[in-house]
Amino acid sequence: MIMGDESSTMEKQPPSVPKNSSAKTGVNNTQSSTSTFSLTELLQRDRIETKLNLTIAAAVSSSLADPTPSLSAISSFSQEKKFDQFLDEVVLEQLQNAERLWSLNPSRRESLGKFLAELSKQPEPENPQDKLKEFIAQDRTPQAQEALKQLFKQIALAQLGKALLVKSWNPEKFSRADLKNLTSAIEKGMRTFVHLQTSTSQLIQRNFYSWYNLSAPHQDLLWSLIENASLEDPSLESAKDWVLCRARKLSAETLGERDRYSKLFYQFLWKSIQTHELIRPSNRNVFGFCPTLRDGCLMDQAPSHIEWIGFEPLSFELLFCEIRYLWNQPKSLPLWIKGNSLEMSMEQQSQLPLTHSGKQNILQQLEAISSCEIAMIAEESLIRTQSRTLAGQALRKQIDQHSVLKKVKQPQSTRGMYQACQAMEKLRQGGVLIWAREEVLDESSGKPALQFLLNQAKILFIADLSALQCTQDTIKRDLPKALYVLQKENDLEIRKGHRPLMIKTYGSIESSQDVQLLFDRIFSLLKKPEQSFPHEPFQIHSRISPIEQREWEQHWFNPADDQMVDQIETLKKSSKPLGELAIVRMLSWADLGKTAEKSEQKSATTGAPPHFFMWSELGDRGNEIFISEEAGLPNASTKKGNIFVIYPQEINWSVPLQSLIRSQLTRDWLNYSAERKKGGWSLKEADIKSIPIPKHIYLHFKTSQVGTLNSVETKLSNFGQKLISLVPSRPGEALTLMENNKIEAETLKAQIFTLAAQVLHQQKKEQSTLFSLVRHDGQIQQQTLEKVVLQESDLCRVDQHPLIRFTPTLAEHQAIHHVTQVQHPSPGVLLATSKGLTQFLHIQDSWLRDRLLEKIAILKTYLTEPTWKELCSEIKVPKNPDQTKLITLQIVKAYHEEKMRKKELVHLLGACLIENSEHSSPAKIGLLQ
Repeated sequence: MIMGDESSTMEKQPPSVPKNSSAKTGVNNTQSSTSTFSLTELLQRDRIETKLNLTIAAAVSSSLADPTPSLSAISSFSQEKKFDQFLDEVVLEQLQNAERLWSLNPSRRESLGKFLAELSKQPEPENPQDKLKEFIAQDRTPQAQEALKQLFKQIALAQLGKALLVKSWNPEKFSRADLKNLTSAIEKGMRTFVHLQTSTSQLIQRNFYSWYNLSAPHQDLLWSLIENASLEDPSLESAKDWVLCRARKLSAETLGERDRYSKLFYQFLWKSIQTHELIRPSNRNVFGFCPTLRDGCLMDQAPSHIEWIGFEPLSFELLFCEIRYLWNQPKSLPLWIKGNSLEMSMEQQSQLPLTHSGKQNILQQLEAISSCEIAMIAEESLIRTQSRTLAGQALRKQIDQHSVLKKVKQPQSTRGMYQACQAMEKLRQGGVLIWAREEVLDESSGKPALQFLLNQAKILFIADLSALQCTQDTIKRDLPKALYVLQKENDLEIRKGHRPLMIKTYGSIESSQDVQLLFDRIFSLLKKPEQSFPHEPFQIHSRISPIEQREWEQHWFNPADDQMVDQIETLKKSSKPLGELAIVRMLSWADLGKTAEKSEQKSATTGAPPHFFMWSELGDRGNEIFISEEAGLPNASTKKGNIFVIYPQEINWSVPLQSLIRSQLTRDWLNYSAERKKGGWSLKEADIKSIPIPKHIYLHFKTSQVGTLNSVETKLSNFGQKLISLVPSRPGEALTLMENNKIEAETLKAQIFTLAAQVLHQQKKEQSTLFSLVRHDGQIQQQTLEKVVLQESDLCRVDQHPLIRFTPTLAEHQAIHHVTQVQHPSPGVLLATSKGLTQFLHIQDSWLRDRLLEKIAILKTYLTEPTWKELCSEIKVPKNPDQTKLITLQIVKAYHEEKMRKKELVHLLGACLIENSEHSSPAKIGLLQ
């Protein structure tokens, strides 16, 4: 091993670190021989794995007629093998001489100690130089050995990348002497484009990859590999693609993270963006911002007028990003810096003072830019604020020191979410943020950060790709779980009134062509969200958000779950719209009175067509559907919004349609498709016309004579006759019979549904008085009972009641201020004036006493302080409490029986709505109570 630019700062090796006497001679003792053998095995295994991955990558690339990312797609297998052998030999040499890392200067040793501790998943050491001794000692642990191996792999690959870069600048003038010190060779070529003392370029900056120079044998080997390559020779270009592919894989492998999105991902993405004009072509140069530059592959297929600025947290990846950008010619580098963008302040910069630090100057320039046309974030790995990993700890430290982002800090928020907040600050009006990540966002992801984004941008679409199946790892690598596209919008009303497009994908992806097709179809939905793609190998379900973005800011909208989406899509295919069976007209409640008058005049002369009314209200149980005929409409002056008049084509369809519209099926449908305002549905005529009518019921309406309750078809089997006979009186038994004989009952479902709807409608009419007598809690409505059931002779005035005794101590016109129930000296009611005068009513019967107190409480709602005369004239109570209690018990019993019958009819209707099929899943179908 030959030390390069740090020779003047080398220090003597301390006694605590033993020297390897065989390092230069190549002669190894038993211990070193064993170590060398195990290292060779490890390298051989890695080489086999790498060849397998590159072979797969070559096949994918070849299928798209794309020359990347594998050298074997163009060059011979022997050439690829030689590159692998070169890298392995460089790594092996460094592993055998690892103790020479101590020859570097103290600051470099300290940085290496921290870096190696990070690679081996250890906490940041208090004394990094002591930690470095542990890594380079002969008896180092397997974890230390693996960390060193990863470091030396990066160094070897960086040397190869630098050599290829210098070769690409001028193949004719490239000489073997350039390989002696590749960092100096790059500095020489870049001297006219950068300030060498303040440059932040990873290629010439003093870092982990600049201190090492190839040994003479390795210089000879590398020279033999690239000596004859020229710009016209495709092997040079393919070598670049190969080394970039290896570097991308090594980055993820070193960090133990998911593989990076490859060049193919960005190729697919940019093709879709340009095809559907998400970014319009421009004659002027514009900025693009990216806090995840990776190896720069996002730039290859991007429009040429975009100048990319941004960050990359890994020096290794940023180095290869520079290699990609500087390929073929040296030039000035863009505003790139090592970091993750959280180093930027989000406060306005008043001035840009130059400093001696190149990094600080670039950071200040990046902070000042707020005119980017596009921003792109690749969040392949989720690093959360609450994570206990080293990356999570570093993220928390950064956020806590940030003046703005610490206000949106949440345990589940990821680094990508904070980067999205930073990226939004860089965009100008109309600028677009494209964000690929490995998890679908929800409110638990961090509500403050989501609100921060929604306060600056409108969501163009959310594409949930998590349900897609893929068996090929190379394809799965380029398929994020979710894709978000947001657009900067400064107009408050436009932003808050916007409705995002929500996309959910299903099915399988088998090839790269499928991925390209998927991206193309998703972006095409921006212009035509209603279009469908029935002939693709995957399924795309899209819909406009039913609520405006202003409500997303308060509560991040949670789209329907997969099962509900599947049920809705199945229902679309197996149903007909209500508009084919009825005419729907929308009215406001204010116009309803005028329409009712005209309807009465028309019915008096020619007879009005059959119709009923439908409207919705937001209540404690969510959005509820109400159905009424004209006579039962509530007072229009107390209502707001719209009401719909529905005219069935046939009069006998009216009752079954009313039951169907009130079903849970319709409620789920409107929850899925209807727009919302402040939580309530904002219904239009199109929403009502689109209500699904299951095909078996639709066909029954069209092909059969839907009659009244007593006109049942006679051509039925014994089973059918028995089933139908049970519906009016014992619907629960009818439902059990259907469930036990599903095959026979299947053909009768539509007829049973119609009959059950008519029975329910008839019950509503015939038992309306019964249901009005009992409250929802099962208690009797006493006032209604006295008006409807009891006769005048059954009631008696308080001062004439035989069971109420009192001594008249109050004058008729004295106002009663207090009414109190007492138990002593005897049970009764005490009446008292404001001056302390009292009158006691002796009532032994507790039921009668409670009824009297209820009536006094009702009287005091409109007479705050009634007099004794008013109390006696206004209040009448049952004369015979025992008889009244018996009547009450009979009414409550009948009420519960009819309520149970109603509930069974509801379940029977729900069971008849959906046809059984092999692939159908249970649906939440029922009727609103």
